Amino acid sequence: MKEKGVSEVVGYVLILGILTTFITFAYVFAIPSIENQKDNVEFENAKNLMIQLTEKINTVALISLPNNSEYSKSIDIPLSPSLYLYEGAKINISADGFQKNTTIQSLIYESPKGIIGYENTGCFLASSQNSLVLVAPRVSFLEDSSGNLSVYIPLVKIEMESSSAYGRVLVRSLESNHSLIDASNFHLRIESERFAKAWEEHLRGELENINTSYTISRNGNVVEVNVSGTMKIFLTEYRVKLIS
Repeated sequence: MKEKGVSEVVGYVLILGILTTFITFAYVFAIPSIENQKDNVEFENAKNLMIQLTEKINTVALISLPNNSEYSKSIDIPLSPSLYLYEGAKINISADGFQKNTTIQSLIYESPKGIIGYENTGCFLASSQNSLVLVAPRVSFLEDSSGNLSVYIPLVKIEMESSSAYGRVLVRSLESNHSLIDASNFHLRIESERFAKAWEEHLRGELENINTSYTISRNGNVVEVNVSGTMKIFLTEYRVKLIS
């Protein structure tokens, strides 16, 4: 009887030890792994949604309509936390006496996995050390066979009824203003709090396709471009409102 009692106690101890080991493994490895996978899925969904939102904002903003007619598209934003709007970039343009200084609002989704944002026609991904382009901005440099350069710069200003966006959101165009500047010297300065490296990557890629003399540099959050040559600068300012 004593041996049987001892065996039962040993069995209970072994079962308890196995259960304790299993529970410890679940808390230490399994649950964090499941949570990490969940965060990864949510972040990928957020990236895809921000890319869609970028395309909708650009479609609404950049479309040419007579008499500043309003045009809109809707999108569902089921993100938690929701998107929020902040003054994300300062863009300065100067060309042969012409000067334009403006602040561009950025739409941001922030999570432990990183930051995804819409900023002046581009969609970007940022981590603590880096940023990269998901959707290329529409700032571009095109050179014809005679060496004449066309510089296209859209400035998209976003408005929202509140500081964040969630649920069904209507993206509506408000107005646009166009300017054409003939110049021989052009300076572009973009100060982006979170996406400066991505802006540098995009602009450097654009400039590498032209033969016109240029310089490009980045110092922290500031990217600067200088171009000399015969050029036309097409500058358009757009206003877009997000209504939720």
